[in-house]
Amino acid sequence: MKYTLLEIVQEVLNEMDADFVNSIDETIESTQVAAIAKSCFNEMISNRNWFHLKKLISFEASNSLDHPTHMRLPLGLKELSWVKYDKSVNPAQIRYQSITHKQPEHFLLMVHTRNIENSNTTLVQDFSD
Repeated sequence: MKYTLLEIVQEVLNEMDADFVNSIDETIESTQVAAIAKSCFNEMISNRNWFHLKKLISFEASNSLDHPTHMRLPLGLKELSWVKYDKSVNPAQIRYQSITHKQPEHFLLMVHTRNIENSNTTLVQDFSD
């Protein structure tokens, strides 16, 4: 059963043998109970990875021809579960593939073992140094 904040406040006040209220701000006690209930709710919401709070987002492209792979995360992002990138050669045919995170040592090993003569290899430097 879902309770409104007012119903929760009324239940707690009832258990405290306090006065019955019709609105949250009717008494000091009801306002305090509402504040505690909100605090507990926010604590519970922040301690778990709730499925209904997840959503898809798009990154902001760097819009730089020198840095085509750079993207910016939106402000306020708390967790990033996965990233997919359109790796298609033909713009008419979208082909998203998952990008997996690599530890810096593994990434550098992979990059340094590539054949530089390969025409598909592009050097991209981090513009933030």
